[in-house]
Amino acid sequence: MSSGRILAAGFVGGLVMFFWGAAAHMVLQLDRMAIRGLPGEELIMPALRYSLSERGVYVFPGWPEGKLSKEEEAALVEKHRVGPRGMLIYNPEGGEMMTTSQLGTEFLSNVLAALFVAILLSRVGSVALRAIYSTMIGLVAWLSIDVSYWNWYGFTGGFAAASFIEQTVGWFLVGLAIALVLGRKKMEKAEA
Repeated sequence: MSSGRILAAGFVGGLVMFFWGAAAHMVLQLDRMAIRGLPGEELIMPALRYSLSERGVYVFPGWPEGKLSKEEEAALVEKHRVGPRGMLIYNPEGGEMMTTSQLGTEFLSNVLAALFVAILLSRVGSVALRAIYSTMIGLVAWLSIDVSYWNWYGFTGGFAAASFIEQTVGWFLVGLAIALVLGRKKMEKAEA
């Protein structure tokens, strides 16, 4: 298989994933299954501006620094048990919602991911197997990242479900696109 064809397949696969992601968010609005506006935002925002000056990922109840005594550890466990608990991704600065730079980064990451998949799929012969293998790669990503977020950080079931749809359908479509660009794999002759 020529490297030019693999590069082309990766680029086309990246395009497919980029446009599938746009459709999943803008048309199907899968993100609405997982992300909501913050109720009482007008009350909470001033407190955040006062308390947080640095961009970061914050958890609550907070994890104290250093070694905890048994009493401090027990108090932290109790805070988690009673709640509320959660995670906040925070940026104190405003900005545009969807910048050219963000779209470029998303597109580049989609192309690079699809290129790695195209390299793997170039070793597989049939269109069906390529689509199945690509879908399995999306499923691996979902299981290793999003299920962990749901399990450990309390991301909602809606988040996990939306991500499952986005990853599995997206990588299935990418696999089909890559398979079409790669064409049929010629069977290698067995060495005598």
